[in-house]
Amino acid sequence: IQKANKKYRLFLKKIDQLLLAKEFEKAKKLIQEKMNNASKEEKKRYSQLFYEVRKKEYRFLNYWKVRKKEIEKNLTIREKWLARGLEIEELKKMLANKNEWMYRALAVSSLLELRDPRSIGAIWPALIDKKYLVRRIALDGLLDFHTEEIQQAENGEQLIQSLIQGYENCHSRLKKHYRKVFIKLFGALGKNIPTYKTWWKRNKKTWLKQYQLPFNMKKFNSTELVRYRKEQAKKILPNRSRTVIPAKEARIYLSNLKKKGIDIVVCLDVTGSMGKIIEASRKNIKDIMELLLSTVGKIRMGLVTYRDEVTQRKYFTSNWRVFRKALFQEEAFGGGDSPEGVEKAVREALKMNWRPNAHRIIMIVGDAPPHKKDMPEFLLMAHKAKKHHILFHALYAAGRTIRDIEEAVKITGGKGVKVQDPDEFAKIFLTTVFGKAMEPYILAFLRRFKKLKEQGAL
Repeated sequence: IQKANKKYRLFLKKIDQLLLAKEFEKAKKLIQEKMNNASKEEKKRYSQLFYEVRKKEYRFLNYWKVRKKEIEKNLTIREKWLARGLEIEELKKMLANKNEWMYRALAVSSLLELRDPRSIGAIWPALIDKKYLVRRIALDGLLDFHTEEIQQAENGEQLIQSLIQGYENCHSRLKKHYRKVFIKLFGALGKNIPTYKTWWKRNKKTWLKQYQLPFNMKKFNSTELVRYRKEQAKKILPNRSRTVIPAKEARIYLSNLKKKGIDIVVCLDVTGSMGKIIEASRKNIKDIMELLLSTVGKIRMGLVTYRDEVTQRKYFTSNWRVFRKALFQEEAFGGGDSPEGVEKAVREALKMNWRPNAHRIIMIVGDAPPHKKDMPEFLLMAHKAKKHHILFHALYAAGRTIRDIEEAVKITGGKGVKVQDPDEFAKIFLTTVFGKAMEPYILAFLRRFKKLKEQGAL
């Protein structure tokens, strides 16, 4: 009996070790093996032990279910936080570009859009930038944040020092905007630089606050994390892929565009129903071309206008005044018979003097399909354009997709976009030209640009 008890005690010790390691299946298997070779009395004892192990397993699984959800939630937040950190680092590289002010404007607009303590702190170089628009975007962005958000910003000390430095050497028309930020952050301290410097020296330690991470991995022990990773390994390993950093992709894409340049021919329907779009293009062409020139540098735009026949052809130009003059030579009238001479306009566009290495786009802006009899030729032109690396993009002014044009657009690998509101013409035009990689950064900048324009700052 004593021998048996000793054996049983050693067996219990082994089971306890398995339970500590949460190896319930192994423990149950061992007990069942013992039960098969045990006497009636011993079977009762092992049966009771098996029941206790099952009970502990059930409790643990219920606890683990809740715990796993917590780990999953925190890890998801952590992964997003780390990915955003990589994005911020890439935007900081764009902000450090000394030669291209437009890169800096795009970067600061996107950093402000992220509303992350790391991105808020990263905008400090914009507050001492030589370009008025870059500084203005940064100041306007700071006014959108709560004081607590700026207090918790990473690099908060550098941010405020740059704010004071920028105020010290800024243009007179920027002074009031710097003061607005100071009043928001510190209250009214007057107009003198020494006052702000003295106040900051005395109060910076109490004013700045520690940033709290949005996740807490410390509340999980290492055993739990190892178990979770083991369970997830089978799901993660087959789908392993490289980390994509959108800002890095955008920076590389923008760099390639700058080397190549862009040639755009706008094929514009000038029938009566297109009046609002024509007016919007006249109103926004200066901003569109200046933003393209500032971002890409080598930009040329041509124009082909059409109704049933081509009414005007304007060769490539980099001068927005010349292009706008061509737009003012056209008045929206006529039409009524739904199909228009889209295919004739595209034929004229393809004849233009395209640069061989440029990024080439034909932008079809209209609200009517091509003539049915000319559809085969139109699709043939799309295949020819694809062969010469010319993209067809379409802006559907009627707010609905035109199937015949969309077919040609897809052949070239272009994009068709519905224009519901003529006031959104500039935004849609630019995001379509720059493509998916640049879209979030262009939109972030345009939101700031539009706001400043409405305030009369530009």
